[in-house]
Amino acid sequence: MVRMNEIRVQRTVKLVLLWDAERRVFHAAKCIPGEAHEVNTLKPMVDSVQVKIRKLFGDSAFSSRENIQGLAEMGVEPVIKPQESATPKGGLRYPAWKEQVEIFQELGYEQWKERTGYGKRFEEEHTIGALINRFGDEVRARLDRMASKLLCARVSLHNLFALLVYAPS
Repeated sequence: MVRMNEIRVQRTVKLVLLWDAERRVFHAAKCIPGEAHEVNTLKPMVDSVQVKIRKLFGDSAFSSRENIQGLAEMGVEPVIKPQESATPKGGLRYPAWKEQVEIFQELGYEQWKERTGYGKRFEEEHTIGALINRFGDEVRARLDRMASKLLCARVSLHNLFALLVYAPS
């Protein structure tokens, strides 16, 4: 009888978050498979929140004509770094995209970052880093669904802590 060793496959999930820089809490969290792309999660997450979003900062993973135009039509100012290969094509159908890409190309990254306030996005990165330091960056779960629940619980605990610490007296 030959006994084979059991091999466990390690799967990954991505945690996509919608963070409020003023209140220092996450308004939405969504887990997607590790190989999935974040770009399609943005508009549904924005639609799901109960607060008015004035300005949305995002990295180039969320940069698409549909996202930029959709946010602009919702009354949200999109501040999403265009990908290096972005072109302002699609101006008639996506005027907000065309404007954003043209401004980015005209100013260059550093001036665009200063003008739009894009550097504020890095506060979120620090908060995500604190979340990882506090709870770790791994979740042990057999099912993606359970991993998602565990990650969302961690985000909820962060929000509770932030509300206790930063709540006005």
